[in-house]
Amino acid sequence: MTFTAIIIIAIIVFVAGVLIGSVSIGGIIIVPAITLITGMDIQTVVAATVFSFLFSGLVGGYLYARRGLVNWRQAIWIGAGAMLGGYLGSILLANLPGSLVELIVGVVILVSGIYALWSKQEDPEGRPSAPPLFLTLIGMGVGVGSAVSGAGGPVLLLPLLLWLKVPVLAAIAQGQVIQIPIALLSTAGNIQADNFDLQLGLLISVFVVTGTWCGARMSIHFNTTMLRKIVAGVLVLSALIVLGGLALDVTLAEEPREITELSGNSGRAT
Repeated sequence: MTFTAIIIIAIIVFVAGVLIGSVSIGGIIIVPAITLITGMDIQTVVAATVFSFLFSGLVGGYLYARRGLVNWRQAIWIGAGAMLGGYLGSILLANLPGSLVELIVGVVILVSGIYALWSKQEDPEGRPSAPPLFLTLIGMGVGVGSAVSGAGGPVLLLPLLLWLKVPVLAAIAQGQVIQIPIALLSTAGNIQADNFDLQLGLLISVFVVTGTWCGARMSIHFNTTMLRKIVAGVLVLSALIVLGGLALDVTLAEEPREITELSGNSGRAT
């Protein structure tokens, strides 16, 4: 990896960290960016990115908990499901083809971006109470999706919590905490599957943690609604890049096959 590539990655990851710390969604842009810049295998990039969310979750969770925004009852049950889901997702990641992982990443980004763009941002009064089993199932689904796509828990959990009418800031706080169990179990699974680049993971961690700290501190002063609209636009754009690149790869892969078939038909004709 060249020095220029490292600098570009550092800037992108720092910006993603700021978005994670301020609105909980932003980590999803790390995977397509690093894959595009370095050409590295997407499974390796996903594993390293998920590892970095362990540290961004600790920093963001601490800063939001200090403001009294974390609902620990929800966090415990969602986290329990996320731990199992994260481990299962890491096993799936090691056995999925790269093109399918790219498709999952693109779809996750697109759906999350569209939801963030159109969902209402007003904080309702009070927090609804959901059954523990339901919260655990939500956590499991978020864990699997995060481990497979490298999206991070917040980008998948936040739309679900907003759908449950959880206040926006409380949902963002839960998004910080959910990163910890997912990253912990996912990384354990990735190490077991021999699908983990520690050097890349540490590089991402340094800048995503720095960005998360800044974003969480700045979130007090930001217009969260406007910032989420900006993030939603970034997510949709990233999704179009990922899915567009995947479509291009499929098209390029089909061309040699068509040429071979035409050559074969010409040979039989003569």
